[in-house]
Amino acid sequence: MKKLFLILSFYFCFIFTSFADVYAVVVGVSDYQNPQVKDLSFCDDDARDFYKMLVASGVSSSNIALLIDSQATKSSIISQMNYLFAKAKPSDRIIFYFSGHGDTGYFLQHDFSSSNRLNHTDVKAAFKKSVAKTKLCFADACMAGSIKKGNEKETTKSNSDANEKTVLTSEEGIVVMMSSRSYQTSQELQQLEQGAFTYYLIYGMQGYADADRNKIVTITELYNYIRKEVMAKTNNKQIPIVFGKFELTMPVVYL
Repeated sequence: MKKLFLILSFYFCFIFTSFADVYAVVVGVSDYQNPQVKDLSFCDDDARDFYKMLVASGVSSSNIALLIDSQATKSSIISQMNYLFAKAKPSDRIIFYFSGHGDTGYFLQHDFSSSNRLNHTDVKAAFKKSVAKTKLCFADACMAGSIKKGNEKETTKSNSDANEKTVLTSEEGIVVMMSSRSYQTSQELQQLEQGAFTYYLIYGMQGYADADRNKIVTITELYNYIRKEVMAKTNNKQIPIVFGKFELTMPVVYL
């Protein structure tokens, strides 16, 4: 029933009105080519639901690359990031979303092998090339927090510790929100039929994170909501993190 409600709630109105255009690369890998990598259950659905949420929010489907399972090779992911993010103007927003296996320093794409992996540095490089005003990176993967160099001090009270060593670029307006700390696994939950982080990420962006009910979901509200819900749902075994350079009141969506 929760999954059905989630799908039905895509029809609620919420938009990225302050941005000229939004460009997104959305990746979900449940089926792995390498037989030594255990297949997952819901990562493909995670990506499809995130894609639906973006389209429902007013993002043109032509501005989104949805890469599922065998489509999500390293070359395809990097190619789509470079292609779509290059289209963005300074007033635009770019988004990278990944759901699948992760490990320290990299995400596991469909054609992963010990010599072929989607390194966090590959994502950082694609972000750095773009001139977009704001850049959002979401990942629902084990050890996802290892994308942040240095310590993992969680903060929504202050972003004063953000600097070039702990963000994807030195520009303002970049948010990196990961499903777990660098030493934690990220859980898929059968009762949700989804990854815990993605489930609450989507619900939060649909308005459940709007704590002050002003019809704007800010990055602070979104993170606080996701962190609280994921920690409760996983018995504190999974703690999302956020870091970057951004205003604490930076809008994510308008309801």
